[in-house]
Amino acid sequence: MTSTNIQLNSNSRTRNYTYLDTLAQPDTNFKNKGRGKDETLLKRSTRKQFTQRITAELLQLDSKLHKQYQRAYYCCNGLQQEGKTIKTTNDYCNSRVCLVCNSIRTAKLINGYGKQLESEKQYFCCLTIVSVKQSELRKTIEEMTKHFGLILKLIRQKKGLKPDGIRRLEITYNKTEDTYHPHFHFLVNCKESAMLIKLQWMKRYPSVIWDAQDIQEATEGTLTEIFKYSTKFAIKSIRDKKEHYEIHIPSLDIIFSAMDGKRTVQPFGKYVKQKISEDITKEDIQEKEYNVEPRAYAKFEWNGHDWFEIFSNEALSGAEPLKAEFHFFKKKTPEQMVLII
Repeated sequence: MTSTNIQLNSNSRTRNYTYLDTLAQPDTNFKNKGRGKDETLLKRSTRKQFTQRITAELLQLDSKLHKQYQRAYYCCNGLQQEGKTIKTTNDYCNSRVCLVCNSIRTAKLINGYGKQLESEKQYFCCLTIVSVKQSELRKTIEEMTKHFGLILKLIRQKKGLKPDGIRRLEITYNKTEDTYHPHFHFLVNCKESAMLIKLQWMKRYPSVIWDAQDIQEATEGTLTEIFKYSTKFAIKSIRDKKEHYEIHIPSLDIIFSAMDGKRTVQPFGKYVKQKISEDITKEDIQEKEYNVEPRAYAKFEWNGHDWFEIFSNEALSGAEPLKAEFHFFKKKTPEQMVLII
């Protein structure tokens, strides 16, 4: 194993950052000019770099999700090129901590539900509860999911309505109170159904604020928002013309553990019949041509910030190492942090 020093905070303290293998550490001998500037590959490189920075820290915890974090760390390490077609040489990790898999999952869900959702007017709604402590988080999520299902059943049986839509779970963490706030966002095709869901929710959770249970007509960007898996792991700030990310590792692990084995996006009504899984399979990954120089055959391995051809050491995407500063907190946390999974 190799290590290097990465600056931890603005006070110039540094910490020993240990890479899990030599492939994770950039090598100055690599030819970094790249064979093309394909936008998809560049974005994937950025997601891969973010994922490895975060999972390297998560792997230092004594977590039940250790193997999942390990899979995310190594996800898409190997690529294979034939002509202009590029594909991964190993399976995708399917972890929610992996930003590469999250982006694929978002596209899959939009492709699966998008046209039908856009074919009729939708209402974008939010249901909240009072924030809870770590020990109550998983149980609270299960209780919320149960209540939402019972509300839909009541509306169908007692009101004669047939609400159809998509529900997504979001969780925020508050450092000041050291609490977690799970809440639902959902799309539904009927304003009357949305209002009834809100009323029934408040009967079950009378302590919540009326105005916080928001209902508004969906806009053009709502579809992306409801399926968005671009996980906000951190507080982002700009200091000295440089991006800084403050990340509280323990709260990330607590949220991922609470959500382990549970769906974050759940269809209801007619959308249930489509049975679109959140898992990424080989069938979901269509081989495509990229904006790169064609090769008869080549294999690439990830090394810190790009994939490099195993014989020539030539970079695939031409991506550069992230210039942002990462500040990882183990005990003292940022003032507020939004974590969406």
